[in-house]
Amino acid sequence: MWFKNLRLYRLADTFSTTAADLEKAVGASRFEHCSGQNTSSSGFVPPFGHRSESLVFSGQQQLIVTARFEKKVIPPSVITDETQKVLDAEEQQTGRKPKKSDRARAREAVLGKLIPQAFAIHSDVSVWLDLDQHLVIVDTSSSKKAEDTLSLLRKALGSLPVQPAETKDSVSTALTNWVLEGGSTVEGVMVTNEVTLSGTGDDNAVISAKKQDLFTDAIANLVKNDKVVTKLGLSCKDGEMEFVLEDDFSIKRLKIADELKNGGDTDAGNEDPVVRATTDYTIMTGLLSKTISDLAGAFGGIKPFSENGD
Repeated sequence: MWFKNLRLYRLADTFSTTAADLEKAVGASRFEHCSGQNTSSSGFVPPFGHRSESLVFSGQQQLIVTARFEKKVIPPSVITDETQKVLDAEEQQTGRKPKKSDRARAREAVLGKLIPQAFAIHSDVSVWLDLDQHLVIVDTSSSKKAEDTLSLLRKALGSLPVQPAETKDSVSTALTNWVLEGGSTVEGVMVTNEVTLSGTGDDNAVISAKKQDLFTDAIANLVKNDKVVTKLGLSCKDGEMEFVLEDDFSIKRLKIADELKNGGDTDAGNEDPVVRATTDYTIMTGLLSKTISDLAGAFGGIKPFSENGD
């Protein structure tokens, strides 16, 4: 339910939608399981879980939808073995060695038989539209998965003008300075014990350190020898929120303490699941929206949407 990875996209200022309009749009693309000879399927499912029919969370200019991607999986070895069985039977019956075209035909026949029986696996990706900050945040560490999810949402809406969010100042330069100067410039945000440094110019070396004191001469010397910080572990809310910030302004491996998630409510686990999910999303969007805004401010803010893609 809570986002674990954040890939950020700048939404055009001219874009607008409502919860009702979004519900109608994604409702026409509601997820349906793979059937017949189809090997993949995609569509939208309730972000609250199966106990709800609503496909959109909405609250205070924050909208969340969840896309589901399903595919049928047949191990390649099974396809190869079953195809060979067909070819062996035909050879025994006709006495003729199979040709390349025979193998292709047999493989298609095998797939036609196996696909309807194949197991299907699925993955869910949630998309958060922050209409206040004109941002779209996708809960995935994969840029391809993010683009696939945005394409699905764009198809449902008819238009979704977004670009990867870029800050006005270099994230990498700022993170490097934080390591050299002994801390972040964002109030309440602390540098933790994880860093990745990459070489510049012809130096393509990558050095990662975990569970290390980053404010040491050893780390400083690496930076001074043409290395820059490309990933940095950070924490805030007195350590109750931890994550890794990357130089493309994406957030990975977000961890939030239960106390922060529950908002101090000790009986949170006893609520109706849909009510709990609604509360979670409300807390999450408020908490992360503020964190994103504070971080962006340290890097000069997020660049406006460019109609030319520049």
